[in-house]
Amino acid sequence: MKGETKRGQAELTEPWGKLAHDASGRVVAVQTLRDHSADVAAVLRALVEVDGVSARLAVLAGRPLDPTTVARLEYLTYLHDCGKVNRGFQARIVQSAPVIGHIKPLAALFGRVPDKSLMIAGYDAIGAEHLARWGDGVTSLLDAIFSHHGRAWPADEPGVGQARYWKPGPDGEPIAELRRLRLDADSEFPRAHALDVPDLPGGNGFVHAIAGLVQLADWIASSDWQRIITTEARSEWAQRQLRRIGLDPAPWRAQLVSGVPAFSDLFRGEPYETQTVTQSVGGRLVILESETGSGKTEAALHRFSRLFADGSVDGLYFALPTRTAAAQIHARVAAFVARLWSAGPPPFVLAVPGYLDDDADGSLPSASDSLDEAEQDSRIARTWAAEHPKRYFSALVGVGTIDQALLAALRVKHAHLRGASLMRHLLVVDEVHASDAYMRGLLLQLLTDHLATGGHALLLSATLGAEVREAFLTAASGERVADLAPIPIETAIARPYPLVSASEGRLVTETPVAARRREKRVRMHEVPSIEDADAIATLALRAAREGAKVLVVRNSVAGAIEVQSALERLADSDERVVFRLAGQATLHHGRFAREDRRALDSAVEVHLGKNRPAGGLVLVGTQTLEQSLDIDSDVLVTDLCPVDVLLQRIGRLHRHVRSVGTREGERAPLFATASGHVLSPRDGLRPLLSPRRRGQRHGLGFALVNGEVRGVYPDLAVSEATRRLLTAYPEWRIPEMNRLVVERALHSEAIAELLADMPADERTEWQRHRLEVEGQVIALGQVARDNVLRRDEPFMEQGAVDDAMIATRLGARDRLVDLPRGTAGPFGWEIRRIAVPSWMLREVPLEALPRVVPGVEARGVELEWEGTTLTYDRLGLRPKEGGA
Repeated sequence: MKGETKRGQAELTEPWGKLAHDASGRVVAVQTLRDHSADVAAVLRALVEVDGVSARLAVLAGRPLDPTTVARLEYLTYLHDCGKVNRGFQARIVQSAPVIGHIKPLAALFGRVPDKSLMIAGYDAIGAEHLARWGDGVTSLLDAIFSHHGRAWPADEPGVGQARYWKPGPDGEPIAELRRLRLDADSEFPRAHALDVPDLPGGNGFVHAIAGLVQLADWIASSDWQRIITTEARSEWAQRQLRRIGLDPAPWRAQLVSGVPAFSDLFRGEPYETQTVTQSVGGRLVILESETGSGKTEAALHRFSRLFADGSVDGLYFALPTRTAAAQIHARVAAFVARLWSAGPPPFVLAVPGYLDDDADGSLPSASDSLDEAEQDSRIARTWAAEHPKRYFSALVGVGTIDQALLAALRVKHAHLRGASLMRHLLVVDEVHASDAYMRGLLLQLLTDHLATGGHALLLSATLGAEVREAFLTAASGERVADLAPIPIETAIARPYPLVSASEGRLVTETPVAARRREKRVRMHEVPSIEDADAIATLALRAAREGAKVLVVRNSVAGAIEVQSALERLADSDERVVFRLAGQATLHHGRFAREDRRALDSAVEVHLGKNRPAGGLVLVGTQTLEQSLDIDSDVLVTDLCPVDVLLQRIGRLHRHVRSVGTREGERAPLFATASGHVLSPRDGLRPLLSPRRRGQRHGLGFALVNGEVRGVYPDLAVSEATRRLLTAYPEWRIPEMNRLVVERALHSEAIAELLADMPADERTEWQRHRLEVEGQVIALGQVARDNVLRRDEPFMEQGAVDDAMIATRLGARDRLVDLPRGTAGPFGWEIRRIAVPSWMLREVPLEALPRVVPGVEARGVELEWEGTTLTYDRLGLRPKEGGA
């Protein structure tokens, strides 16, 4: 049966599945339910036949999928929209008809509390007695397939209120149409009725995977239902769709049949030992620990090239900690993709809201259909950042944030779609630190799910503590992290560095590798002036006027803006030492429009990168400067932070080897040795121990605000341990001392020793703080466990929880504000979109749109909602009345 789309107001003789109205309410395009059902089933089959998907499903099923099993999956998928035959839904061919859906009404027939008068007729019409012969997994698979809009279908809701839509009337006989739809399936998929074959797989992991694949198939089919009819077979159309999106890797794998290009051809240089070992080592979970700037990104891409060529993976998702970091690495991955597939690269996307348009090459096309969505979503949150990237995981190569990947491990809408798309990829997680308990718990669950399908993952870190590292390896083995035996601190410190660890089940191999470069020595200084923006600016200016490239990294946007303002005031007419973009003095953080962020990233690398010009300069920013950008500074001025974060920032010091001198490309003689100035509170950390303390914390400790716990780096004990390392070790030798300083500040034994050594009059306060932190760790860990999607449990027991709370925790509920065409930004060019952190708009309804007005006092714009106004200018986005 070929696909058919009917156009115009022609009278239908059978149920419709897709339709479109024009502005007057006239029907301008219709696709029959049979044709839409066949489209989705064809795409599902095409997906299941993709090598990587087939391999993952075989692992979950415990056996390869035979042709009869595939046909039965097609058959059940064909019935995914069977609820559309109900009279209420069909009446919506008239645009003004009441909004009746097609999933809730199924409860009247097949729900846990059905309308008994219809149940027998419904079960007979769908052929339930025959389907039951396919095994116990049929019911679970139908539940998953009926849930194709991203949430478990409401099987437990009483079906009595929906019964009237199934009873015959002058406008149709729904039960008869349901029977006809099932008979169509019988004729379309005769192989499904073969005898003497294994039962359908019904394991929980398999059912969860099929749920995601059916969601994906429905999305793909729904994006092209108005296509022009040709003689092309439906199966050929489905395969073409997968190739276009990048879900079928065959054309690109064929380009590598003669082998993967040499490392030097892919990256224009010879490989380091870390890169060679990472590419060749076995194991499905690999952890690469190596210093910042040692080529971990290239090591990951090189490993992907081998795994892709040999069929172990069908794609790559490169997850970064922030949107800015993901955007910054985009160009490097794009260059790799172009060199690996010189005859024509595959679909490649940057899955970061606010950076690229949502219809970028390689993303799933839009399949929005209000006729399908209305019954489950009273409002379609098109402005949520989280709603946009779910389509990007289908691309063969994607770069995005770890937050977006973690949503595959949570009980939120479309988690199964994300997970099914990700399972075939090499999942690379860059800049893995200890992070907080919530994020760590989610990442452990994501890795557990991913590896359980037979997938591959690679974790990259310069500063991974031994206890966290062992937790990841334990999760990969399938054992309980809670049963992990303590690792003595001296054992942790003695572990080699750099190190490549590989896990295949319970077998873990460790391969020490040589460091990339010569030792880097950094003179460390504690400067108790974190509260004094003028003092910080003066310190930076003095070094810049002596020829240094100075990087000032603050823990908060507010702190960065304070120093930037002081810097501009103190620099006065000496404009050369203040970082500028398009003639405007500015700084670097994550709250800039996408066009401005790209320009800022480029300008930073021009002024402080490998080919930087001579002369001193001060660049102020936040954590965005410690991730992925090629920055080679001479002096680092940074707020106190946990040691793993501090090492990331130190990685931007003396990143490249330079001769000493005053000529272009040389390092000024006064700064031949790198220096790090760590800003701490004048009165120490003790005053910050109380979470009820008011005032600026500069990211240290946690505060209670409206009952919510907030803090960039909440554990003051870790920060204090880090501070003490500055005195204990005035010179840090990198990477030789990486293990030492990380474990001395992060290991549980080190923290216990720190508390025991506190003066008696302070010890109680510090112990109370530590208990509060541990309580938060336990609480957040429990929240993570409560929210995770357990794919080892029955599908219908894993219903979605409150998306708003989860998405907000991940920063995925940020708003995307599209600006009017022609909106001029602070640097003189057009800006089109700004991502607004959710906390800035806490009191603003989701559907509310801002009024965009030109900035009054400076170039830029103001975004006005009722009761809330935000300023966007050369200093970025912030509330109008000060503070950020």
